[in-house]
Amino acid sequence: MREHLRNVSKRWSKYTAGIDGLVNKFIVQLLVSGAISVEGVPNKKLTGLETILFIKPETIRFKRENNGVYHPYQRNPRLVDGLKDSFIRLNTETYCYVGMYNDTDEPYGVPPFMSALDSIAGQHTMRKNFKHIMEVMGMVGFLEAKMAKPPRTAGESEKAYAARLESTLRKMKTNIVGGMSDGVVVGYIDDHEFELRSTSASMQNINLPWNMNQQSVANGLGVNGSIIGVSASQSGTEGGAGIQLSKMISQLKNIQTLVIFVLEFFYSLELRLAGFNNKGITIKFGTSTVSDDIKLQQAREYRARVNVTLYNQGIISQDQFARDMGYETPDQPEPRTPVDSDDSDGTGDSDTGKKKKKREDDKDKSDRRTRDKTNPNPKRKDQDSKPR
Repeated sequence: MREHLRNVSKRWSKYTAGIDGLVNKFIVQLLVSGAISVEGVPNKKLTGLETILFIKPETIRFKRENNGVYHPYQRNPRLVDGLKDSFIRLNTETYCYVGMYNDTDEPYGVPPFMSALDSIAGQHTMRKNFKHIMEVMGMVGFLEAKMAKPPRTAGESEKAYAARLESTLRKMKTNIVGGMSDGVVVGYIDDHEFELRSTSASMQNINLPWNMNQQSVANGLGVNGSIIGVSASQSGTEGGAGIQLSKMISQLKNIQTLVIFVLEFFYSLELRLAGFNNKGITIKFGTSTVSDDIKLQQAREYRARVNVTLYNQGIISQDQFARDMGYETPDQPEPRTPVDSDDSDGTGDSDTGKKKKKREDDKDKSDRRTRDKTNPNPKRKDQDSKPR
């Protein structure tokens, strides 16, 4: 059955990287639409699945049946709403819908970014304002230039005088732009005045409202602000980074749980169509990071120590030990390493018990030497500091 699933799952989607690509699309659909909405299409001979289709969750409507169970319907794109056949009843034997973040009995899922939409919209408005400021005033500021108005000549009409003034200002602007390109601007004393109006001085605290909005976006997305560029003091510490990593791993675990449900649905359907007698499927995701795997192994080590102590004290059996460690039955009816009488700490390791006993003996000798030094003139022979 494992070999069959490994071979056929590669053909369920021809334009992704096999089953791994399908899992990626499941996660993307879940995060974007708030639900995984997929349907398996059997082949013509009904001996397995031909492909898996992704159905847009926004085209799905649920209707409560007489028994109180919601049944999925898909909007028919070829018909108008309100007609008799505007929605198509879906077969729950081949269609699977898994919603996310819903607090009612309705199956509709809610995307995880819904609470961040308002802050994202505000962020878009702030970007437009920044762009407008840069286009009008530039990055550093703008140069204000003034010049004395030339007098009106004799016989010059008002219209010609206004045209000459506009032409003079245009030439002045062209000359100033050309002069600023090489860093030099020239003019006559008392005729020209130049002053740079800086915009950066008044915008030095512009990052404060931007960071506040970014933090609101991060809170809506349920992630740490440092991931999207917001500096935080706690995230810079090792303890804070560990807390954030654990939080992200737990969030990823929730997503993986939904994906596992969908995979088990299609694997079971495929085996049923192929004629296999499937009694159950268990799917597990591997660890996401090395630190995640280290934490799991540390927890496993602590669990094993506790179970060894309980077994050595006669509280649990070998079968209970195996089940608590995640195994159905033990490989051997009794431990391969016999319990040593020197196992003073109950861990099942005789070498550890011997080392502990030796350390206690050495400590007793050291304490005895310390007491003998405080009494340099012993009265009896039994107070000799030599080891006894």
